[in-house]
Amino acid sequence: MATLPGGRFVLGLSGSPGAGKSTLAAALAKAYGVPVVPLDGFHRPNFELVAMGRLEHKGAPDTFDTDGYAALLRRLHAGGSVLAPSFDHGRPDPVPDTIEIPADAELVVTEGNYLLLDEPRWQAVHRELDAVWHLVVDETTRVDRLVRRHVEAGRSTDDARAWVARVDQANADLVEAAAGRADEVLDLSAWSGEVHVAPSGLPPDRVEVIHHVDADEPRYEYDLIWITVGSARILARRYSDTPQQASLMSIEDNGATRFIHAADLTSPLLATAIAHLRSMGVEDVQRLGGGSGYAPVDL
Repeated sequence: MATLPGGRFVLGLSGSPGAGKSTLAAALAKAYGVPVVPLDGFHRPNFELVAMGRLEHKGAPDTFDTDGYAALLRRLHAGGSVLAPSFDHGRPDPVPDTIEIPADAELVVTEGNYLLLDEPRWQAVHRELDAVWHLVVDETTRVDRLVRRHVEAGRSTDDARAWVARVDQANADLVEAAAGRADEVLDLSAWSGEVHVAPSGLPPDRVEVIHHVDADEPRYEYDLIWITVGSARILARRYSDTPQQASLMSIEDNGATRFIHAADLTSPLLATAIAHLRSMGVEDVQRLGGGSGYAPVDL
């Protein structure tokens, strides 16, 4: 996130049906708090597909509203808050204005099969994307996912397998033929399904360490470590008998002191503090939250 250029960055995830696009998008959303706009929200409604004679091919490239999709991507680049449609595989049509992209969202992820197709309507979509990652996975896993998805949406197992062979596979062939236009190709075959955020904060502006010895028995010795970035600083405590462990105690910003909240865990201040503690040999970090005791912090 810290390496993104200024302004809003729109990252596209492409790949065949079942390649893991929505799973990776959800993992990025969980790790970084970014909004996700799925292409599925731009399925044409069923009554249009019936009129087109394409209901039995729903999910093919021509069954999406590419003009509406490209227009929404342009609105994302214009800034401000944007509302996007969502889609539930258990319902026939998209639901408009159900995904909010807040004005302060610097990174937006969008995912769909056809982001790289070399057709004019899809080229218009591709032009609105700052980068596209193409996802691949081993074929057995991909097909099994698709069959399971269609069964969960109400199809029988036999009908699901027939749909995958007749519709999804034809779409997958189109998608893979366009993979060479991607900025990156990611093989997710061995991926755990989670994105772990490594702290990558800048060097702190100032670090103060105060060694403290309790006068009472039992006798405790510990360091109080103040790590400052800009106008904010964080207090950490490390006991002398367990130097590989540290606790994040509080944040002070412009003279106001408070506990550390879960939302702080992705902030530059926390990333800087954790990176500095790791440079001191700390391997285990926890945070003190108001009323909730200590909670581990994932390094």
